[in-house]
Amino acid sequence: MQNNLIEQIASLQNNSKLSDIKFIVNEKAFYGHKVLFGLTSLVLLEKFEKEPNLKQIDIENINEIEFQEIMNYVYQRKVEINFRNIKSLLNFAKVYQIEDLLLSCLEFLEKNIANQNCFIIFDISIKFQLDDLKEKTSKVIHESKDCFKQEHVLDSFDDETLAQISLIRNDLTEIYFFRRIIEWGNYKIENENHENQENQPNIDLKNKIVPLLNSLNFSNLSESDLQEIWDSQVFSGEQLVQLIPDGVHEEFKNKIKQTNNLTGIWKGEMNTQNGKLGFIGVLFQKENQIDGVIQFNIGGHAGKITGTINNLDLDLIYKQEDPRIGYWAELKGTRSFNGKEIIGKGDHGENEKKRKKSVTWKITRDFLEDIISDEVNSISGIWNGTVQGKSKKNSFYIFLIQFVDKLRGIVVFEDFNSGIIEGTIEENKFVFVYKNHDKIKGYWAKIFAIIDEQNLILNGQGPHGNHNKTRKDFLTWEMKKEK
Repeated sequence: MQNNLIEQIASLQNNSKLSDIKFIVNEKAFYGHKVLFGLTSLVLLEKFEKEPNLKQIDIENINEIEFQEIMNYVYQRKVEINFRNIKSLLNFAKVYQIEDLLLSCLEFLEKNIANQNCFIIFDISIKFQLDDLKEKTSKVIHESKDCFKQEHVLDSFDDETLAQISLIRNDLTEIYFFRRIIEWGNYKIENENHENQENQPNIDLKNKIVPLLNSLNFSNLSESDLQEIWDSQVFSGEQLVQLIPDGVHEEFKNKIKQTNNLTGIWKGEMNTQNGKLGFIGVLFQKENQIDGVIQFNIGGHAGKITGTINNLDLDLIYKQEDPRIGYWAELKGTRSFNGKEIIGKGDHGENEKKRKKSVTWKITRDFLEDIISDEVNSISGIWNGTVQGKSKKNSFYIFLIQFVDKLRGIVVFEDFNSGIIEGTIEENKFVFVYKNHDKIKGYWAKIFAIIDEQNLILNGQGPHGNHNKTRKDFLTWEMKKEK
């Protein structure tokens, strides 16, 4: 008897002839019966009592397939709940106060709390204010890193969910949370590579990852943690400095600022149609302007490099000093987020002629620690000078970098010879050693110099020679720093 009654009620589902109420979902009509919907929903029962002549209700925030499940529930007490319809069914149950359907939705969610679903359910618990469910989901997130590896995990997050993320990390350190997000990013990249049949570039994940990482409490991170975050290149140096609160890790922030500035010693390699050319360079950056000098390992050719930097992008022009060769290169490059590497490509040639094939290049910092920036009390900078020998006077310029008590730079003479200069500082006294690029000739010079109080003028003298031989005469050196 009971089964027959259930079957008879089910036969009334969406029967337009016996219907007394019509529901419109995205312009599609569903035919129902007030008595059954009133017994199911307290909200609809109240509405039918207030408006006895009501014939039609427009239903929002649900599609036709999902509302079909509502019809199944009202007429058959059956409903198929899945992750495609859970939000709509849950919303309908709450809006229309259908307690049994709400309990069925909660039962489905609690049964399916697992690593692959934890963030979907966590997001639902916040949206629908389901505190008990939120607590259970948070526990799963606490106990497993795999929650962060699912490719859908960040897509549904909004500002409200992001704000809650920090609240579920009571027993997770900031760096642990960071690593989990990076793991998710790597997981996403691997899947994109696997699915991308045309080998097109990966999408930029930073736009999805960075908003979540902004919830990190940078005050609780150690310096080694900050170094790990910086090395990951998720944040640029400028972003990282802004995220670290004032008065916290000031030395580390200064290190970042120093690294973001390209001033320093660089080693690199150019790939041309004739092969690879190694070089060493000294660069100075002031605001967005770049000045420097490069010396190639083969031939010792040296020249100045100038250009600009805009955020991470560089435009540089290299011109060889020796006009008899007139080599030049126009280069466009990109600086890495951690400031340790620049890669790029461009045109090159001799004098007015441009070679057919472009040149690619890559440079990395030789070393960075303890650079003294180009301020009033620093030796770092561009110096012009002369060296007087027994019968000859030669002018030169030096791009010189100071590393606390050490100096390193590149010297280029007016006769186009060039080489590396290294030295030490003790108070106002300097000892330099110059070595010419030409190892066959092995020319060297040693300079003992004193600097004036304004750190603008260096005067000195010293021996010189070839290989292990020392010439009889001393050289006199005079240098003046460009302001």
